[in-house]
Order: sequence, then structure tokens, then C-alpha cells
Amino acid sequence: MLANRYQIVRRIGEGGMGAVYQARDLELNRVVALKVIRPSLAKNPEILSRFKQELILARQVTHKNVIRIYDLADSDGVKFITMDFIDGRDLKSALRENGKFAPRQAAEIIEQVCRGLEAAHSEAVIHRDLKPQNIMMDRSGKITVMDFGIARSTAPGGMTHTGALIGTPEYMSPEQAKGEKLDARSDIFSVGIIFYELLTGDTPYKADTSMASLYKRTLEKVPPPIELVPETPKPLNAIAVRCLEIDKEKRYASVTEILADLELWLWARGGTRITADKGPWAASAKWAAAGAAVILAAGAFFVRERWMRAPVVHKEVSLLVADFANRTGDSVFDETLEPAFIVGLEGASFIQSFNPSAARQEAARLKPGTTTLDESVTRMIATREGINVIVLGSIDKENNQYAIHTHQSKRQGTTDICGRARSFGLSPDGGRARGLRPAWRGAPLPSPGSTSLR
Repeated sequence: MLANRYQIVRRIGEGGMGAVYQARDLELNRVVALKVIRPSLAKNPEILSRFKQELILARQVTHKNVIRIYDLADSDGVKFITMDFIDGRDLKSALRENGKFAPRQAAEIIEQVCRGLEAAHSEAVIHRDLKPQNIMMDRSGKITVMDFGIARSTAPGGMTHTGALIGTPEYMSPEQAKGEKLDARSDIFSVGIIFYELLTGDTPYKADTSMASLYKRTLEKVPPPIELVPETPKPLNAIAVRCLEIDKEKRYASVTEILADLELWLWARGGTRITADKGPWAASAKWAAAGAAVILAAGAFFVRERWMRAPVVHKEVSLLVADFANRTGDSVFDETLEPAFIVGLEGASFIQSFNPSAARQEAARLKPGTTTLDESVTRMIATREGINVIVLGSIDKENNQYAIHTHQSKRQGTTDICGRARSFGLSPDGGRARGLRPAWRGAPLPSPGSTSLR
């Protein structure tokens, strides 16, 4: 028992600063982790300052991929920090036991690490000691960045003096090894080393001593992961290599840029197309827009209708519809097609359409000044909100036709939704538009295992 409140369950780890225990907070009836300072270090003002720094900065950074720290306490001379208990293991242990990770799993881990760092960097906090030992993975695969004990704020007055060599040599950036002033790009270099290790099962800067390893990274470019593991996907190889550029000006400028590249690889695509003849009835763009909208609504309805008649309960799918690109030159098509598609999906209990207004607010937050839901911003929103599928589309003039192109983009490993649009539209006299037709007319209906939204 500690402080007449924390019942120690077991010791779960130990480092140079002290031991970490699993404990039960009897007052709040919850499981926590206790990081206890070694008695021999507890009287050292610098060590106590590091613990206070970890508490202050961790409280400043609030994100699901960053450890939540509750308090710094003292009980009979024993100083300790209370924090979230993560039921899992650190990445170093996972690498030691399993070797390299599958590319997709490695990318998903780094994606979560970057999300946590993005939250920290947005608060002008850099970690400075990012390494697999400081990254926890729970049983569900959720990643938590920990140990902000030597983190520093990049805000005025918060930076460590140049010349100070602080961190773990194996994961230091070149500028950190030289004792230079650091910014967020130093963390990005550490991310690159970890990503390299996840993809290859090996560290990039091997040498006989730590100092030799530090010297090596200031002069030598790292061999690309794909040279060690030829099956490494080229986009992931390129991400790791760019993170590990010696010159920080050549690295990613932010972890947000890394996330954009990771998200492009983590999403797979399928595609469909609808065309509408520009016959005499289409002289009025309003009727063309109405007909195109109905086609999309009918197609979406068919997706919904097909799955609702299935004999099994379908897993819930969250969906975000991006703004359709209007390349016809006719403004009547602006903001016409997306609502029809969303309406067509209404009533399908397994499909949860993300609110467009909320999506635009999130887009403005992620990219100030953004007024449209384009592909890049919808991917970012989908990743942050845990959305399974985004729907992208465009309308073009092709010869004597209007052509609507749509496709779904989904995260690898998620369930596809599929179906087929019917030949359906409106003509000026209120009947069906004879010129409107799906381009895949006559094609067989795809099975539930297909990869496109049609």
C-alpha cells in the first residue's frame, strides 16, 4: 500500500529512474500505473525537475495516443507519478519477440505515433527521447506515446540550451547528437528510425560504440529499408528514408505531412462511373443536375436495399462523402450531387454517414481557410474520426455526355460496401431521362467481397 490509497498489484518494469508498478487506486476504484523514483535519486533536484516536467507537459498534451498522467505525489519520502495503466507491452519487447512487423501493421503503428506527436507539436512540445521503449501497444493494437520526462517546449524560454546532449543515443537525430537547437524535425528523425526498425527488424546505424553510431548518422545516409527487405512497399520505404535525411530541411516539415503520406498508402481504392447523354433535353443544366442527382440517389438506394435484404447482420460502416469535383463549367452542379448520395443511403442501419457540416468544421480546423471537402482533407478527417470509407466523385463533360465518376476509398482491412446504380433519371417533361444510364450497364452485380462502391 502506498499513500494509504494505492494498492500495489505487481511490478511491470524498471529503468534508470526507478520502477513502474501496476496498482489499484482505492479512492477512485481504477487501475493505474505508478512510476516511483529511486530513493537514491529522489533527493536530486534535477531528477525531481524531470518528473515535474513530465507531469506538466503531459497534462498540456491531451490526445488518445499520448499517456495521461494524473499526479506527482509524495508518501513518506517516496516520490511517484500516477498515470494510465496500459495493458500491453512496449514496442521494444514486441520487436525483440517477433522481429519485423508486416508493412501494414508497421504503418498503422507509426500513424498512431504521429498522431500523438502531432498533438504534442501543436502545443510546441517536442519529445526528444522517442524510442520503442517509450511506445506502448495494448492488446487491441492502440499505441500510446509515453515518457515526456526530457521533453521541452519550443515556445520562447522553453528550449534546452545548445550543447546539451540529452536522449537515447540509438534514436537521436544528427542535430541532437551535435548538441544543437532542436525542433519538431528531431522527433521526425526518431520516428524514421523506429519505422525503419519496424519494417526491417534491424536498427539503421550500427556501430561498435554509441559515439560511433552518433557520428555515423551525422555523415552517412542510411541504406533504404527496401535493400534489407525487398518486399517493403516503395511508398513506406520512401517515408522512412525521408524521415532519416541528415539535413533536417530535407525531412518532412511536420508529422502532419507524414500522416498524409501514410494515409494515402493505408487507403485502397475502387471505382465506378455514370454517364448522361447531353441530348436536347440536357440543354438546361438544371435538368442534367437533377437527373445526375437521382442517379446517385438511386445507386445509393440500391446499395442500401441490397444489404438490408441480406440474411445476416452487416457490420456497421461509417462513411464520409467528399465534395464532388465539378469539371463541367456549369455551377448548377456545385453541391448538387453529394446530398443526393447521402439521402440515398438513409435508412440503412449499418451505414453511418458523417455529418457534412461537422466535416467542414473539422476541415477548417485541420487546414485553416479550407472551404471544400477535397480528397486530402477527407482522408485526414476519416483517419482522425475512425471513418471506414470515404466516397469521392466528379462530374465531367466528355464528348456529348456528362460523366459522373465515383469511387470509394477504404482503409485496408475494413469491410467493403457495394451495389449497382439503376438506369434512372428525370427528363424535362417529368418522366425518366432516356439519356441517363450507368456506364457499367449489363455488368454483373458484384459480390459482398468486391472492392468498389457501385
